[in-house]
Amino acid sequence: MVEIITGVERRRNWRPEDKLRILAELNEPGAKFVDVARRNEVSRGLLWQWRDAQRRGTLVAEEAAFSRFLTDGRICLTNNAAERQLRGVALGRKAWMFAGSDRGGERAAAMYSLIATAKLNDVDPRAWLADVLARIANHPASRLHELLPWNWKAAQASPRRRGRLTVAAPGVVFTIARAAEMLGETVDLLDEIADQLEPEDGCLWIYDTDERATLGFTERGIESLKELIADQKR
Repeated sequence: MVEIITGVERRRNWRPEDKLRILAELNEPGAKFVDVARRNEVSRGLLWQWRDAQRRGTLVAEEAAFSRFLTDGRICLTNNAAERQLRGVALGRKAWMFAGSDRGGERAAAMYSLIATAKLNDVDPRAWLADVLARIANHPASRLHELLPWNWKAAQASPRRRGRLTVAAPGVVFTIARAAEMLGETVDLLDEIADQLEPEDGCLWIYDTDERATLGFTERGIESLKELIADQKR
């Protein structure tokens, strides 16, 4: 009774059907808020919360979301992993106490989420973000999944793609077959030499409409190939 009078709710796990039953009593003609709360031993503050949640349509939905881990083994029982990722924010908040605005806070939260996700997948956040931010403007929307940390990590580990940047064709780009014809060399030789080139050297991957990839070279890439071929023949 003291709990009801003072509004202090004791620790109790209310089932969704109990909440709906009590709210149904509250909606009966002539029902008084205080009487319903006292009769069901629930604080008035909690009863107000239930009624607001019912009006928003989230009373039962929230219960389903909070209990989903019981039927889906992929969902962690605790939030410890996310809380551990926030320790850096808590330790350094004296140095960056203010975000400047609500929008600044939202952007900071988004960046924290990206960085933490990369770390959880054993990906260097700085390298991943630098690559993704440079590519995303011209990256096809149908292949955005390739930029997710786990997919990006697998692509970087591939010997055919390590050290290269996948971008949309900037101006004139020659396929490896066309480059071999222009230089009078074999495709196999150019493919071997291309492993020494970086994206800034003009070595790119070109995707067709069927998402098939082929190696390509910009005009700068052709000049780089010429230099490497000359060095190899010395």
